[in-house]
Amino acid sequence: DLHRASKRHDRTAAALEAALRVAPDHLLALLNLGATYLQLDRKGDALRCYRRWLELAPPGDPTRAKVETIVRRLEGR
Repeated sequence: DLHRASKRHDRTAAALEAALRVAPDHLLALLNLGATYLQLDRKGDALRCYRRWLELAPPGDPTRAKVETIVRRLEGR
């Protein structure tokens, strides 16, 4: 059910937002919150999370290329 899935994503977003208030540089929480925001069609919020992740993640992180692709797509490039 779409409504139930949306509520679950809302709860997930709230939990991740709370976690990031405690540990604002937590890379996995930023990635997961970005993905959750995309599920909720909150593209601006997702973009903010992914950009922050790119600022913090080490240059050699294997996830970097995927996140850069998502950012470019969200930016319309």
